[in-house]
Amino acid sequence: MNMQEDQLQQLIAYVEGQLPPDRRAELEARLATSQTLRQQLETIRQMDRSLTRQFPAPAAVNLDFTAARVRAAVAHSSPEPVKLPWRRWAGLAGLATAASVLVVLAVFVHSEYQKQRANRLTVSRLYDGLVRAGFQPTYVCKDDAEFIDYSNKSFGVPLLARSDAAVTIIGWTYDNPARYKDLGISGEAKIILAKAGEMPVLLLLDRNDVPGPKVDSAARGRLRVFQSNIGGVRIFEITPLTEPLVTRRFTVSHP
Repeated sequence: MNMQEDQLQQLIAYVEGQLPPDRRAELEARLATSQTLRQQLETIRQMDRSLTRQFPAPAAVNLDFTAARVRAAVAHSSPEPVKLPWRRWAGLAGLATAASVLVVLAVFVHSEYQKQRANRLTVSRLYDGLVRAGFQPTYVCKDDAEFIDYSNKSFGVPLLARSDAAVTIIGWTYDNPARYKDLGISGEAKIILAKAGEMPVLLLLDRNDVPGPKVDSAARGRLRVFQSNIGGVRIFEITPLTEPLVTRRFTVSHP
């Protein structure tokens, strides 16, 4: 179907609800007397419904998808300006410029999504990264009293964790708290390094209202996450073992 560009723009703007009232009234008067124009409008509406199904808004993906960045991406890749009202019309058949915008937009969205995935903190990335770094603590309490004091200041609960023949509490360590949200924990969470036998074990300590981490695909089959609540502190034990041995060494210390 060969439509003039200005007529195409008017019909798209009409479907999008972007046509000014005076031009809308003018177009509706023409539609009342022109079967060809009505057929063209119905074609645009069918395309609109089809594109809505094919390219739904990605509400579950949290991207920095500002208009400025989209314009920059399009300007970099396409020397021709896009004159059509924009919503889903990048996929409109027969419009080379709009099609090129769709390709640029798809690449842009995919690139942003991949960047987020690459930077996202997961159970496997946290565990494997600490193991590769030598599983060295940032802070070691010199005795039980210092451990109790540290946990009390951090969570308002005087926790005590004792090492024994089966479990060794190595010390506290830190990642980037700004990334903790990827794990479902707060920026105030603390990490404890421990070993069950020779197996490295992580414990994430946080307040009781956080959802906590889930096992990601790279950790599935080799790591498990166990949840416990001790004195109002939620403890997530990330371990290659089939039971939470380290958490069981935690108690609330009473004077």
